[in-house]
Amino acid sequence: MKSPALAAVLGLLAVAALAAVDYSVGPELGLSLFYAVPVFLVARRAGLLPGLGLAAAAAIGWAVADAQAGATYIPAWIQYWNATTRLGHFAMAVAAARMRSGLELEAARARRDPLTGLLNRRGFLEAARQEVERSQRYGRPLTAAYLDCDDFKVVNDTHGHEAGDRLLRSVAAVMRESLRGLDVPARVGGDEFVLLLPETAAQEARDTLERLVARLGSELRAKGWAVTFSIGAVTFARPPLSVEAILETADRVMYRAKERGKARVEQDVVGPSDNSDRMGTG
Repeated sequence: MKSPALAAVLGLLAVAALAAVDYSVGPELGLSLFYAVPVFLVARRAGLLPGLGLAAAAAIGWAVADAQAGATYIPAWIQYWNATTRLGHFAMAVAAARMRSGLELEAARARRDPLTGLLNRRGFLEAARQEVERSQRYGRPLTAAYLDCDDFKVVNDTHGHEAGDRLLRSVAAVMRESLRGLDVPARVGGDEFVLLLPETAAQEARDTLERLVARLGSELRAKGWAVTFSIGAVTFARPPLSVEAILETADRVMYRAKERGKARVEQDVVGPSDNSDRMGTG
């Protein structure tokens, strides 16, 4: 449920329905636990204030249903005490929901590179393991690529580190815009990026990488950065189980691109018997 407003409305409807059920079964059967469920969910999806608002609505709904069902308390202040304690219980549900959301947000941030917004190495490894398992299970090809920005240090030395940061953010933006939703780009070093292309055979991977290089070149030249990229890619008919091994292989191919003059794409194709073919373009 993506809309906070929709979550709040549905939560309010759920509380109203619970109050109606509460009235129909009478005061002997307590349903306060069930009120906490929509309160918790709304606090998760819509935020603190909607969660607290629904907590108050749940406490009021319970109190009204209790009164309408004929519950009597002697002394009379007990009904207000009960309503207050239930409000406290529902507020605790809000606090638990916000705490969980905070923990999930911190966990997500720990998997993201703060400069570019791409996955960092940790996030990439976690996402890549899932794709590798899927590739192994269904016998589908998978391509991994290592991208290194040639002469990035020159940009930092000539234009300053702020310019270098802008360049890296531009690279990340181009990668996000140029790739499919199922592709997994990440920044794993200063000027080093990795890319996982699930269900992508050799020629399709090569076409994708060449389009990406062309788009990167056009975008960065337009901003006055005369940089190129050395890319090492490996396409596996059936990848090894270790994501680290995949990255090491792609890294070696990338260094081969460096050694052959930079500004080029080198690609190995690893078949089921682990024999490999090499492809390269300048």
